[in-house]
Amino acid sequence: MTDLLQEVDDMMRQERLAKIWHNHGNFIIGAIVAIILATAAFSGIKSWNAHVRTQQTEKLMAALDENNFTEKAPEIAADLRPGLKTVALLTAAGKHLEEEKPEEALILFKQIAGDKSTPRDLAGFAVIMEARLNKNEGNKQDILAALENIYRSSASPWRFHAALEAAVLKASADNYAGAAMP
Repeated sequence: MTDLLQEVDDMMRQERLAKIWHNHGNFIIGAIVAIILATAAFSGIKSWNAHVRTQQTEKLMAALDENNFTEKAPEIAADLRPGLKTVALLTAAGKHLEEEKPEEALILFKQIAGDKSTPRDLAGFAVIMEARLNKNEGNKQDILAALENIYRSSASPWRFHAALEAAVLKASADNYAGAAMP
Protein backbone atom coordinates (compact mmCIF):
# COMPACT_ATOMS: atom_id res chain seq x y z
CA MET A 1 0.00 0.00 0.00
CA THR A 2 2.80 2.42 0.81
CA ASP A 3 4.39 1.67 -2.54
CA LEU A 4 1.19 2.62 -4.27
CA LEU A 5 0.94 5.87 -2.30
CA GLN A 6 4.60 6.57 -3.07
CA GLU A 7 4.00 6.08 -6.80
CA VAL A 8 0.95 8.34 -6.75
CA ASP A 9 2.92 11.00 -4.88
CA ASP A 10 5.77 10.75 -7.41
CA MET A 11 3.32 11.02 -10.32
CA MET A 12 1.66 14.10 -8.82
CA ARG A 13 5.05 15.69 -8.27
CA GLN A 14 6.02 14.98 -11.88
CA GLU A 15 2.74 16.44 -13.12
CA ARG A 16 3.29 19.62 -11.08
CA LEU A 17 6.85 19.94 -12.39
CA ALA A 18 5.64 19.36 -15.93
CA LYS A 19 2.94 22.01 -15.47
CA ILE A 20 5.49 24.50 -14.04
CA TRP A 21 7.88 23.74 -16.91
CA HIS A 22 5.08 24.13 -19.44
CA ASN A 23 3.98 27.48 -17.96
CA HIS A 24 7.40 28.95 -17.09
CA GLY A 25 9.97 26.95 -19.08
CA ASN A 26 10.76 29.76 -21.51
CA PHE A 27 11.27 32.19 -18.64
CA ILE A 28 13.61 29.78 -16.84
CA ILE A 29 15.68 29.20 -20.01
CA GLY A 30 15.72 32.94 -20.69
CA ALA A 31 16.92 33.68 -17.15
CA ILE A 32 19.71 31.10 -17.44
CA VAL A 33 20.80 32.49 -20.82
CA ALA A 34 20.69 36.05 -19.44
CA ILE A 35 22.87 35.07 -16.48
CA ILE A 36 25.38 33.37 -18.77
CA LEU A 37 25.49 36.38 -21.14
CA ALA A 38 25.82 38.85 -18.26
CA THR A 39 28.69 36.83 -16.78
CA ALA A 40 30.41 36.66 -20.17
CA ALA A 41 29.96 40.42 -20.72
CA PHE A 42 31.28 41.25 -17.24
CA SER A 43 34.31 39.00 -17.75
CA GLY A 44 34.95 40.51 -21.18
CA ILE A 45 34.80 44.08 -19.89
CA LYS A 46 37.04 43.20 -16.95
CA SER A 47 39.56 41.56 -19.27
CA TRP A 48 39.47 44.49 -21.71
CA ASN A 49 40.03 46.99 -18.85
CA ALA A 50 42.99 44.98 -17.59
CA HIS A 51 44.44 44.89 -21.11
CA VAL A 52 44.05 48.67 -21.54
CA ARG A 53 45.61 49.35 -18.12
CA THR A 54 48.53 47.10 -18.98
CA GLN A 55 49.10 48.82 -22.33
CA GLN A 56 48.92 52.27 -20.78
CA THR A 57 51.25 51.32 -17.95
CA GLU A 58 53.77 49.96 -20.46
CA LYS A 59 53.47 53.17 -22.47
CA LEU A 60 54.09 55.27 -19.36
CA MET A 61 57.03 53.15 -18.26
CA ALA A 62 58.62 53.45 -21.70
CA ALA A 63 58.08 57.21 -21.68
CA LEU A 64 59.70 57.53 -18.25
CA ASP A 65 62.95 56.21 -19.70
CA GLU A 66 63.09 58.93 -22.36
CA ASN A 67 65.30 61.97 -21.76
CA ASN A 68 62.59 64.48 -22.67
CA PHE A 69 59.86 62.97 -20.49
CA THR A 70 59.19 66.19 -18.57
CA GLU A 71 58.46 68.10 -21.77
CA LYS A 72 56.31 65.35 -23.26
CA ALA A 73 54.48 64.42 -20.02
CA PRO A 74 51.33 66.52 -20.62
CA GLU A 75 51.01 65.08 -24.12
CA ILE A 76 51.57 61.53 -22.89
CA ALA A 77 49.21 62.01 -19.94
CA ALA A 78 46.39 63.18 -22.20
CA ASP A 79 46.13 59.65 -23.65
CA LEU A 80 46.07 57.90 -20.26
CA ARG A 81 43.27 57.00 -17.86
CA PRO A 82 42.85 59.31 -14.86
CA GLY A 83 45.00 57.43 -12.31
CA LEU A 84 47.91 56.90 -14.70
CA LYS A 85 47.50 60.42 -16.05
CA THR A 86 47.97 61.77 -12.53
CA VAL A 87 50.99 59.53 -11.93
CA ALA A 88 52.59 60.76 -15.16
CA LEU A 89 52.04 64.41 -14.28
CA LEU A 90 53.22 63.93 -10.68
CA THR A 91 56.36 62.21 -11.93
CA ALA A 92 57.04 65.05 -14.37
CA ALA A 93 56.44 67.62 -11.63
CA GLY A 94 58.88 65.76 -9.38
CA LYS A 95 61.50 65.74 -12.13
CA HIS A 96 60.98 69.48 -12.60
CA LEU A 97 61.59 69.97 -8.90
CA GLU A 98 64.76 67.84 -9.09
CA GLU A 99 65.93 70.05 -11.97
CA GLU A 100 65.12 73.13 -9.84
CA LYS A 101 62.32 74.31 -12.12
CA PRO A 102 59.57 75.08 -9.59
CA GLU A 103 57.53 77.19 -12.03
CA GLU A 104 57.08 74.24 -14.40
CA ALA A 105 56.27 71.94 -11.48
CA LEU A 106 53.70 74.44 -10.20
CA ILE A 107 51.93 74.42 -13.58
CA LEU A 108 51.64 70.62 -13.43
CA PHE A 109 50.47 70.61 -9.80
CA LYS A 110 47.77 73.16 -10.69
CA GLN A 111 46.70 70.99 -13.62
CA ILE A 112 46.50 67.92 -11.39
CA ALA A 113 44.58 69.73 -8.64
CA GLY A 114 42.15 71.28 -11.11
CA ASP A 115 41.36 68.10 -13.02
CA LYS A 116 38.06 66.60 -11.81
CA SER A 117 39.16 63.09 -12.86
CA THR A 118 42.18 63.15 -10.55
CA PRO A 119 41.79 60.73 -7.63
CA ARG A 120 40.96 62.76 -4.51
CA ASP A 121 43.98 61.74 -2.45
CA LEU A 122 46.37 62.68 -5.25
CA ALA A 123 44.50 65.93 -5.86
CA GLY A 124 45.00 66.75 -2.18
CA PHE A 125 48.73 66.20 -2.53
CA ALA A 126 48.80 68.43 -5.61
CA VAL A 127 47.02 71.22 -3.70
CA ILE A 128 49.58 71.00 -0.89
CA MET A 129 52.45 71.16 -3.37
CA GLU A 130 50.77 74.06 -5.14
CA ALA A 131 50.56 75.89 -1.80
CA ARG A 132 54.26 75.26 -1.15
CA LEU A 133 55.40 76.41 -4.56
CA ASN A 134 53.00 79.29 -5.21
CA LYS A 135 54.63 82.66 -4.61
CA ASN A 136 51.69 84.67 -5.95
CA GLU A 137 50.08 86.61 -3.12
CA GLY A 138 46.92 87.30 -5.13
CA ASN A 139 45.45 83.81 -4.92
CA LYS A 140 46.45 82.99 -1.35
CA GLN A 141 42.79 82.93 -0.26
CA ASP A 142 41.95 80.41 -2.98
CA ILE A 143 44.80 78.18 -1.85
CA LEU A 144 43.74 78.52 1.79
CA ALA A 145 40.20 77.54 0.83
CA ALA A 146 41.48 74.48 -1.05
CA LEU A 147 43.70 73.53 1.88
CA GLU A 148 40.75 73.92 4.24
CA ASN A 149 38.71 71.49 2.14
CA ILE A 150 41.50 68.96 2.59
CA TYR A 151 42.12 69.40 6.32
CA ARG A 152 38.42 69.41 7.14
CA SER A 153 37.98 66.05 5.40
CA SER A 154 38.54 63.18 7.82
CA ALA A 155 38.93 60.85 4.82
CA SER A 156 41.92 62.72 3.40
CA PRO A 157 45.33 61.21 4.11
CA TRP A 158 46.77 64.72 3.64
CA ARG A 159 44.62 66.54 6.18
CA PHE A 160 47.37 67.16 8.72
CA HIS A 161 49.80 68.28 6.01
CA ALA A 162 47.14 70.62 4.65
CA ALA A 163 46.49 72.05 8.11
CA LEU A 164 50.20 72.69 8.56
CA GLU A 165 50.50 74.34 5.14
CA ALA A 166 47.49 76.55 5.89
CA ALA A 167 49.05 77.56 9.21
CA VAL A 168 52.33 78.44 7.47
CA LEU A 169 50.50 80.51 4.85
CA LYS A 170 48.52 82.38 7.49
CA ALA A 171 51.62 82.99 9.60
CA SER A 172 53.50 84.29 6.56
CA ALA A 173 50.81 86.96 6.29
CA ASP A 174 51.44 87.93 9.97
CA ASN A 175 48.16 86.28 10.96
CA TYR A 176 49.62 84.29 13.85
CA ALA A 177 46.28 83.94 15.63
CA GLY A 178 44.72 82.50 12.47
CA ALA A 179 47.67 80.18 12.03
CA ALA A 180 46.66 78.14 15.07
CA MET A 181 45.86 74.58 14.12
CA PRO A 182 42.15 74.00 13.47
